[in-house]
Amino acid sequence: MHTQRRAVLAAILVGLVLAAAPAPARARSAGGEAGLGTACAFANLIYGPGKMMYAFFGGFIGLVAYGLSAGDEDVAMRIIEPAWRGDYALVPDHLTGEQELEFIGRRGAHRAARGGDEQGEAPGGDTGTDTDTGWE
Repeated sequence: MHTQRRAVLAAILVGLVLAAAPAPARARSAGGEAGLGTACAFANLIYGPGKMMYAFFGGFIGLVAYGLSAGDEDVAMRIIEPAWRGDYALVPDHLTGEQELEFIGRRGAHRAARGGDEQGEAPGGDTGTDTDTGWE
């Protein structure tokens, strides 16, 4: 009972920290840095395993989809790619709003268009456009 209460309180704390409005860019004190580091460490206790489970099950479902589609790689990659891409750990920049948190990863072409991916073109020949959201 006591551990469940702690888990609920930790989840609420993480939600509040992530929902906070981004702070304006300015130099932080040593205490502020320590606080952000501590918040990241505790938030990663929940976020990290959740992302790993999402990636594992996305890979498994993608494998099943590959088999059920008679080996159509494009079908499998539409499931696997968003599950395996994205951020696996929170960093202080995520908590301050200086960097976007990406739980469900976007296609490589979308990230390349935004300047955030060095891999270039995504599987299936998708080159991305300015209106490409990266979710399709």
